[in-house]
Amino acid sequence: MKPPVFELNLWCGTCPALFKKLNEPPIASLGLTNQRLNTGLDRIDDEVLRTYGNVLPKSVYTVLLLELTPQLVRPGTSSDYFSHEQVATWGVDPFVGAPEDPGTPYYRTFEAPVDDNRHLYGFVVPMVPPAWNDRERTPTT
Repeated sequence: MKPPVFELNLWCGTCPALFKKLNEPPIASLGLTNQRLNTGLDRIDDEVLRTYGNVLPKSVYTVLLLELTPQLVRPGTSSDYFSHEQVATWGVDPFVGAPEDPGTPYYRTFEAPVDDNRHLYGFVVPMVPPAWNDRERTPTT
């Protein structure tokens, strides 16, 4: 059994979401899979799923093919959900007198209003440190 890489504590609608890194992700051979992703997918690709499935814990997943432009967020910055939107909704953590700390940089992907008083936020927790990403790489169209 593969050890979990991150623990995502999000167990109720009014509780804080925290990301806790537990381990390094397993090494995977991503050569062909990365080529397919760099070219762009127009459908869900079974081989891509198998490759990434080798590094994810056994579970039931819902697979979606989405086009997103994720924005890197560092905890405590002006775009940090936990320092701003969460504080506006629930206030600071009463035990430490400060906003929740997600414990790792993460990506914001979208925000959508549900109604006048509620919003839905999308986040991506990276499996590797964002500094490992190739800054020179540009998406293909």
